[in-house]
This record gives sequence, C-alpha cells and structure tokens, in this order.
Amino acid sequence: MQFLRQVMRPWQAVAALAVLCLLVLQGLEQSGWIAWRFVRAADGSYAAWQLIASQFVHLSWAHALGNAAAAALLAWIAKHMAPALVSFVALLAAMFAVAAVLAWDAQCLYYAGISGALHGWLAGLLLWCIGVGNQRGVAVTALVVLCLKLLWQAQWLLGLPALSSVVPIYTPAHVAGVSGGLTAMVLMLAGRRFMVASA
Repeated sequence: MQFLRQVMRPWQAVAALAVLCLLVLQGLEQSGWIAWRFVRAADGSYAAWQLIASQFVHLSWAHALGNAAAAALLAWIAKHMAPALVSFVALLAAMFAVAAVLAWDAQCLYYAGISGALHGWLAGLLLWCIGVGNQRGVAVTALVVLCLKLLWQAQWLLGLPALSSVVPIYTPAHVAGVSGGLTAMVLMLAGRRFMVASA
C-alpha cells in the first residue's frame, strides 16, 4: 500500500484496488465466485446477500475485464466531476437500486455484473455536474446519450433488434442503476441548495 501511495494519487490507488478486486473474484475457483451470483430458485426464493454480492462477480472473463476497465475509467473521471462523498453515494445508490430490481423482477432467474451500478454511478455524476454548473453542456449531452442508450437497449419499446442477441445484457439493471444514481443526486443537490440558502 505504501508503494501505491508513492506512485499513485489516492483516486488512482482506489481505482486500481477496485479493478484488482473484481479480477481476483473472477479468478476464484468455480465453486467460489459462482456462489456469489444471484440465482432465483424455482419456487421464487433467493439468498438476499446475493443481491449485492452478485454485482462483484461476472459471467465470463470478457465480462469482468470490460466492467473492470469501465470502473477504472469512471474512477478517473469521477475525480474531476464531484467530491468523493458525492461519487460514493451515487455508486452506492445505484447498487442498491439494482439489488431492488433483482428482488422485484420475478422473471430474472440469475444475475452477475456491476454494469448496472456503473451506469448509475455515471448518471449520478453527470447530474451532479449539471446541478453545480461543472461542464454543464458536456454533462447534459452525455446524460442524453446515456438515456438514448438505455432506450436502445429497451428493444420492446422501440421494436429494435434485441441488443441481448449480441451481448447478454439485463437492461432493467441498467435502468435501475441510472434511476438510483439520479435519485440520490437529486436529493443531494436539494440538500446542498437548502444548506446554501440557510447559511
């Protein structure tokens, strides 16, 4: 850890540690990481702890590497977009929103991956930038693109070819993550304005 402090800034060390954890979990023996996946039994029951744990393991190495790269990139971007606490709240809210949709959607029989939470983390950061006036034009554009991506994924709304035929994507997790990240930022921005007004 001392070596990391010497060669990296704190956010870089955190990003590296997060990516390392994702890849270590993926590298566990099958009996290890598969147990972390969310799986709904035939009777509809499931282990509640898997709602969160499943977001730290993936269905394949390609899946894990892609999300690890996205997580590292987002950690770098987050440093320039919002305070660390704001960033953490956006990510945590997105993760719990994904967990909620997994629990609610009886059609979801299994799940693994952190992409839903990453979508929410990004959406929350973008809304924060819009709210505080940090690169507002860029943030608005990026948020619109993110929402259009979700609409594209929701092929049942637009009648487009199923994105899942190319990449196995559970779209409700992405939608839930974005909803969670945005909701958290709306509340934080409202609290920020209240505190400024009360000062």
